[in-house]
Amino acid sequence: MMEVLSKKYKKKLKQFSLNEKTDFIIYLQELIVRTDKCLVKMKRNLDNLAKLIKKHDMNELEEGFSGEIIVPSEKYGMYVDLLSNNTSYLLNLIGDQQNSSISYKKFRYIIDRRIKKKSLKFEIREIDEEVNKILCDLNKMRNWFNHVPESLLLSEIELIREGKLNSHKLQPIEIYYPTYCSLNVVKDLYETSFGFYNICRKIHQNAKKDYSSLIGKSVTINRISIDEPKTMEYFEATKLSSDVQGIKGYI
Repeated sequence: MMEVLSKKYKKKLKQFSLNEKTDFIIYLQELIVRTDKCLVKMKRNLDNLAKLIKKHDMNELEEGFSGEIIVPSEKYGMYVDLLSNNTSYLLNLIGDQQNSSISYKKFRYIIDRRIKKKSLKFEIREIDEEVNKILCDLNKMRNWFNHVPESLLLSEIELIREGKLNSHKLQPIEIYYPTYCSLNVVKDLYETSFGFYNICRKIHQNAKKDYSSLIGKSVTINRISIDEPKTMEYFEATKLSSDVQGIKGYI
């Protein structure tokens, strides 16, 4: 059983203080590492999805199929889950702006605010307007993506009125699970996710430029494979963080 943490200790661990230049370097390095790991996973998922699309395209050419190509929904759903997980994590890492969250938007917001107030204790590059706009867009997307908006329900009702969706019966409640989806739906998932991936890569590049600006030299990233297995000790920081946030028994 984990010992009960004191309120003072929880407060100390709840929010990272950005005061000195070293604090900003540590904070940004953590962001770069986490973002890089997620981008690598997302690229692998996108590459595998591209192979699936190519396989079905080749089958169409070989068999001379003239109808709409279909893909098992279970396979499509697997990639939706994988890419949604990548997307959600990257949106939080880049676009979140809550006080106790790690994010690049929050990092730049604090930097830019202190530059305007002339209270920043060190020099760092400024980002261009395009990157600022992307960060604002990702913040909006993050807020939309990580909850289920009522506008989704209203949009579905509107499509039912237009005859584009099946209406809901009051009793029994019917839940539809399509067995297949069209290849065009799979391609749309790939194109949308690949576009998002490239935007996040652009932000990741900007974060590395910021890091270079802070340390005064070009940043190098070495991705190193290690043979040691991941053990439960790896998750100790996650468990401690959840306890600090008051979350118990669910993760």
